[in-house]
Amino acid sequence: MACKYCIMQTYKIQTTVDITESKARKGEDSVKYGQQQNYMTLINVLGLRTNITPVKTPSSSVLDNSAFGTKGQKVWEFIFSVESEDSTSIEAMVEDFNLIPFVNNLTESVTFKTPVFQTQKNPNITFEIYKI
Repeated sequence: MACKYCIMQTYKIQTTVDITESKARKGEDSVKYGQQQNYMTLINVLGLRTNITPVKTPSSSVLDNSAFGTKGQKVWEFIFSVESEDSTSIEAMVEDFNLIPFVNNLTESVTFKTPVFQTQKNPNITFEIYKI
C-alpha cells in the first residue's frame, strides 16, 4: 500500500526507442527479448537515484507532434512516480540517460546511427513532469 503522506512526483518519458515491457526471457522471441532488455535498461537507469513506481507501462503510438523527430514517428510513453520530489529531476535524468546503449532494430520507425539514448543533441528520449 502506498504511503498516503508521501510526496509522489510523477514523470513522463517519451522515446523513439522500443521500450515495450514484453516480459520475454532469453531464448524466446528475439524482438520481444530486446524490448524487455530496453525496458529493464530504462528501469535500472531510473533506479540509480530513486525507487520508482510505474503508473502506466510503456505504450507506443504514432504522434502528430512530438518533442523530437518527425510527424508519423512511433513514440513510446512511460509514466512513473517517485517517492520523494527531491529524489530525481529532469536534469538528473537527462544526465543519467545520455549515451546509455540500447537494443535497436526492434519495432521502431526510426533508424539509429548509434544505438544509445541521446538527451542532448538530436534527442531520442525526453522527460517532463506529468500532471495526473
